[in-house]
Amino acid sequence: LLSTTQLGNTAIGSFDRTGSYVLPTGFATGNYYLIVKVDLDNTIAEGNENNNTVSRPITVTGLVCSGDVTLSSQAEVDAFPGCTVIDGDLLIQPPLGATTSDITNLSPLLSVTQINGGLVVATNRNLPNLHGLENITTANRLVVTLCDELENLNELSNLESELDDIFIMTNPGLLNLNGLENIKATNGDFIISDNNALLNLDALSNQVATGRVQINNNAAINSVSGLANLTTVQSDFIISNCDALETLNGLQSL
Repeated sequence: LLSTTQLGNTAIGSFDRTGSYVLPTGFATGNYYLIVKVDLDNTIAEGNENNNTVSRPITVTGLVCSGDVTLSSQAEVDAFPGCTVIDGDLLIQPPLGATTSDITNLSPLLSVTQINGGLVVATNRNLPNLHGLENITTANRLVVTLCDELENLNELSNLESELDDIFIMTNPGLLNLNGLENIKATNGDFIISDNNALLNLDALSNQVATGRVQINNNAAINSVSGLANLTTVQSDFIISNCDALETLNGLQSL
């Protein structure tokens, strides 16, 4: 039993009653049963006490947010209406010109499974992780930048197949790209830059094709072997200012 509501007292005898019920924010889509029970505590004496409950199967479909959704503060994240589909970009970032947001918790976004535009997480310097984004399976672009506290991207592990572009930039605490394992292709740019703690690209082992690769200014990165299955780059492949990188082993398939 996931949730209940009461519609008030009923009279003895035959009656009709209508009511409405709003599902809680974040209620998952799927198949459920709607159960209606009268005389809940059996306080009314009846000749038949076995006909007070009826159930019907129902299907809960997702709420669609039309257009871009911009969340610039924790209060706005907390007030997210529980959409399953965002028919535009999801922008988690402070207003233009701000040096950071106050966002530290994305869990109110757990209802989101599909983004028909880009997923942008930018300039949230106190955000410790991406918990709340675990259920997203579809987006056409990914941007994670200026999120100082992020150590990995684990919560993006359900993102599947192809994206148009990926930008992972200027995240000084990012140690790895774990969470991007299921992305197999990037049609446009794949840019990884200015992540000074990033050690390797191992999470990209399923990446087979991309438009352009740019790996710049990642001072600690010591291996590109995670790109061993990358066979197709349609444009430039640039590696620069990665001081700890001593070998290009892993690029033999190009």
